[in-house]
Amino acid sequence: MKKYIILLLFLAKNLFSFTQALYSYNVPVIENGQTLKNSYAGGVNQPQFSQIDLDFDGNQDIVIFDKNGYIILPFLNNGTNWLYAPQFAGAFPALHEWVLLRDYNCDGKADLFTSSAYYGGIDVFTNTSTNGNLSFSANPIGPLKYDNDTIRVATTDIPAIIDIDNDNDLDVLTYDTQGWFVQYFKNTSQENVGNCSQLNYTSGSACWGSFREDGLNNTIELNISCKTDQIMPSYEHARHAGSSICAYDEGGDGDKDLLIGDISFNNIVYLGNGGDATTANMNVYEYEFPESESKVDLYTFPAAYYLDADFDGKNDVVIAPNINAANYENVILMKNIGNNTNHTFEEVSRTFLQNTMIDCGSAARPVFFDYDNDGKLDIIIGNDRYKISETNEYAGFTLYKNTGTATNPQFTLIDRNYLTLKNLFNSLPTGIGSAHPTLGDLDGDGDKDMIIGDYEGNIHFLQNTATAGNPASFILAQINYFGIDVGAMAMPQLVDLNKDGKLDLVIGEQMGNLNYYQNTGTALNPSFSATANTSLLGGIDVNPVCCQGFSAPYFFQNASGNFELLLGTENGVIWHYNNIDNNLTGNFTQISTYFGDIEVGTRSTISGGDVNNDGIADYLVGNMRGGIGLYSAANIFVGNENSISPSNWSIFPNPSAQNSCYMRFETAASAGKISLFAIDGKEIYHQFLSENTSEIKIEVPHLQAGMYIWKWQSAEKSEVKKWIVY
Repeated sequence: MKKYIILLLFLAKNLFSFTQALYSYNVPVIENGQTLKNSYAGGVNQPQFSQIDLDFDGNQDIVIFDKNGYIILPFLNNGTNWLYAPQFAGAFPALHEWVLLRDYNCDGKADLFTSSAYYGGIDVFTNTSTNGNLSFSANPIGPLKYDNDTIRVATTDIPAIIDIDNDNDLDVLTYDTQGWFVQYFKNTSQENVGNCSQLNYTSGSACWGSFREDGLNNTIELNISCKTDQIMPSYEHARHAGSSICAYDEGGDGDKDLLIGDISFNNIVYLGNGGDATTANMNVYEYEFPESESKVDLYTFPAAYYLDADFDGKNDVVIAPNINAANYENVILMKNIGNNTNHTFEEVSRTFLQNTMIDCGSAARPVFFDYDNDGKLDIIIGNDRYKISETNEYAGFTLYKNTGTATNPQFTLIDRNYLTLKNLFNSLPTGIGSAHPTLGDLDGDGDKDMIIGDYEGNIHFLQNTATAGNPASFILAQINYFGIDVGAMAMPQLVDLNKDGKLDLVIGEQMGNLNYYQNTGTALNPSFSATANTSLLGGIDVNPVCCQGFSAPYFFQNASGNFELLLGTENGVIWHYNNIDNNLTGNFTQISTYFGDIEVGTRSTISGGDVNNDGIADYLVGNMRGGIGLYSAANIFVGNENSISPSNWSIFPNPSAQNSCYMRFETAASAGKISLFAIDGKEIYHQFLSENTSEIKIEVPHLQAGMYIWKWQSAEKSEVKKWIVY
């Protein structure tokens, strides 16, 4: 047995000496004099807000479902701040279109209501959490039915899931298929079984509240009868599709009032209920909510969410777009300066939670670059655009300066419109749409020049004219560089791929392939053909069916001097390749489609550098929501895992003769997630731990003898340890 263990250790050391693990690298970020609490949460574009107690500490936390990428962003409530807690995201099932967390079975745990794949119905995942470990049922209840038909919610809409009739079970309000009336579906669980354990529905009203939304705009007609107004005027068959409903009790009188958003408009409509919990009758109509100076104005299709956003015990209203429209200054906090029975709302922020993270509008494309020549890597983030209103939008660069030291970096926001690309490209008929930067010395003068890829598939050359030791100074030297056009969404990298001492161009694009342009000039005077040497470099196509791959290349040389490729993709993961050197006309070898366990929703991009001069690669990862992640790589060596980061937890027994072990924390742990990985990087098991866990037994049946890696991740850090099973 002893020899067997030694053999396992020997094999493990040899296997893992070549294995990299990524962990989140939380370098401080400062904006407007404040250190961001959630720098690398990844930005928001179309956030939907719900509350749930993620870590079972009695406080309501926030979960954002961002429709742009169908991604879950959890935030813990520490009493004064919302803290990004990605370790909880893995507990949620795959979701799409809309998500609302509501406790339907009255067990004190919020369940998950979401859009069903079945013709826009409603699916419900039951909260099955036990012993402080967050989980949801593997299979949903649904699609929800009423009177043997399906409750339908248009995929553009957000319904209200709330107890309308005050009988302690959850009902549904949603617009009808034409978008004129709000339908009420009554939950009959209390009537049928005497409790709230079931989700049984009947039609409560085909025009709840006795109102109708106009077919051509979002104005409201009151005192409408379902019976006499079923036939619509012919013009209304062109009804615009898309409405959001938020229901809450405005006056504490026991009935529900409404906040309604519409797909084509910037305002929120308020409807006051003059009826009661049994028979709703909307008799108060405010076209612009709230009835004060700070009316909601958000481009476009605002949706309202009713929750306590500022820890004062009073529910506020958060407003965010439910369509891909405004992507910055697009999360409005309407603070309740009244109370929970007589609300008074006042706008206090247009960047709620967004102002705690790096957010550059849409489609962030970050790269390291020492722009000020001080020997420390700064960050430039290109984007598709900042869009704040219908007329205020621009593609550009956001610049963060490294204001830390060579070994302890810190990033400070310098400029959200670095180089003012809108003015720089004013000679183009429509300016520049999107901006994807890559840097390299193209003219042999010792500083780095820039190539920008744009939405149209073209690239442009910006020459750095700075003198030695001075900050970069770029001039637009050539629009449509060498006539190169890859079709749409050019995502270039300057890299000497054939190792002849001259920078070549590899350009990803919307279609998902990689275009290779060999530099046939010199290191001082490059030359490229307008036609790619190959438009299918490495045989790679991240979307071989059609059209939406968004390949974003990052080639780098490993410790052996050989090229590897990390490739951003439309589906938000990173693909990893080798077998590149001397194989530019062949097929590269794919190592992984899930590099570093990274998944950012949609449109991942990746680039690298060594930001703290420790000899270990650091990676910037962008996403469609306009935010970034920062990761560091670490080689895992058997017997030396604590070199990765200091640790206060241990695994025992180790090695283990059974498929179980104990995890012990020397000091009480914060809430987090533990994961078990096989040597190929595949996750085998995970579990969520509540705050103040000191020791826990973990059982993982059916493991084969061998080497495994435990990963502990909390909001503050991520660490790994080896585990031997024999």
